[in-house]
Amino acid sequence: MKTALQALLFGALAIALHVLAFAGWPREGANSSGAGGEALVSIQASDEQMATLVAQWRAPQTVAQPETLADPARPRDTAPTATPVDDPPPRPAPMPAQPLLRQPPDAVPAVIDQPMQAPDVADLPMLPQPQVADPAPESALPELTETAQPRRQPAPQPARPQPVAPPEA
Repeated sequence: MKTALQALLFGALAIALHVLAFAGWPREGANSSGAGGEALVSIQASDEQMATLVAQWRAPQTVAQPETLADPARPRDTAPTATPVDDPPPRPAPMPAQPLLRQPPDAVPAVIDQPMQAPDVADLPMLPQPQVADPAPESALPELTETAQPRRQPAPQPARPQPVAPPEA
C-alpha cells in the first residue's frame, strides 16, 4: 500500500513539473504582423531578386543540337589517300632454334578390355597364427570373500547453521 501511494505521489509530481517547465517556454518567432497581430509569422511578398531566380528556374532549358553527320550509305566524293612510308620498320631478329623436349612414345599401350581376375585364395601364403600364452592356473588367483571388499562410508554432511535470535529492542 505504501509503495502504491509513493508511486502515485511521485508520478503526479513529475507530471506537474513537466507542465510547469513547458508553460514557461518563451514563444519565439518573427514579428507578429499577420492576422491582426495574433499570429507569429505572416506571409510576405518576395523581392525582385527572388522573382528573377524563380523565372530563370521555370524557363525551358536550351539543349544543344548534335552536329549533322554524313550519311554512311552515300559514297564519299574522294577516296582517302594512303600516306607513303619511307622506310618500313625493322623486323625482329629470328629466335634461335629451341631443342625439343621429350618426344611422345611411338606406340600407345593397349587398353585393357577385360577385367583382371582375382588371385585364387588357395595360392596365397598363409600368415602365421599368433601364439597365445597358457592361462594361469586358477589356484594362483586369490579368492575373493565378503571380508576382502572395503565397505563404503557415507559422505559426511556439512553442519547446518543455527538460526540467530533477533536482537531485542
